[in-house]
Amino acid sequence: MSTVAESQDWLQRGETLEKHSAPELLGWALKTFYPRISLACSFQAEESVLIDMMHGIRGSDFRIFTLDTGRLNQETYDCMDAIRERYEVKIEVFFPDSANRLSPARCAVASERWSR
Repeated sequence: MSTVAESQDWLQRGETLEKHSAPELLGWALKTFYPRISLACSFQAEESVLIDMMHGIRGSDFRIFTLDTGRLNQETYDCMDAIRERYEVKIEVFFPDSANRLSPARCAVASERWSR
């Protein structure tokens, strides 16, 4: 449980961190938390920008992981391959336990319920 003092400390840190650029913050995070830090990536535009920044800071020495549900579009796999080739990085791919994965029909029902 956080205390008021801890909350104030994080507020002050936030104000300090806001003065830095994204590459500066990313460089600090990579330096501070490497090798435990990893980028969760769904291969959208935002992650591509972060990957390019990380590569500029550390070369190919950083971690990326993705979750492959088995239902990704071909374009996602193509993007993943292009990033591997361009930046010479390894992408850790994790798959869900197939016994716990919803069928496409159940996904449609769940999606309909969540959109209400």
